[in-house]
Amino acid sequence: QVGSGRPAYKLAGHPLVAPAHRAAMGDEGTMKEATEAMEASVRELAAQNMKMKAAVQGISMTEEVEFAMGHHGLELNSEKEVTKVQIGSQAEFKNVKVGWQIAKVDGEEVPTRADCSRALRSCSKAGHKYTIVFNITQADVAERLAKSGK
Repeated sequence: QVGSGRPAYKLAGHPLVAPAHRAAMGDEGTMKEATEAMEASVRELAAQNMKMKAAVQGISMTEEVEFAMGHHGLELNSEKEVTKVQIGSQAEFKNVKVGWQIAKVDGEEVPTRADCSRALRSCSKAGHKYTIVFNITQADVAERLAKSGK
């Protein structure tokens, strides 16, 4: 950037910077902005690569867990991510992990935290088994890929 005392780095068209990140920054930015944009793009590419590997190898990015009637033992944040698995709970017994995100409860998509809470409450009180489908973490997918040996 001329006259600012900071060197400008051209980002437009750089192959390692995702288009969304280039658009957010404009054509020129500081070295720190360029580095941050590239790091974000590399993380996105790594996640996409892992998803593709998992799909090719038949490794699921989700985990379907069946719960008996009663309380599941999960604490969630506003994004429906598991923040705590209560000791001695069904969730602990079923190996549910912190960081997993709820996608469906008893076959129904739960787009918001409020929808998720209502569905979990209803299932817990219904007196029958129910399933929760979780989107698992990238670390869990990487572990599954490593175990698959493919």
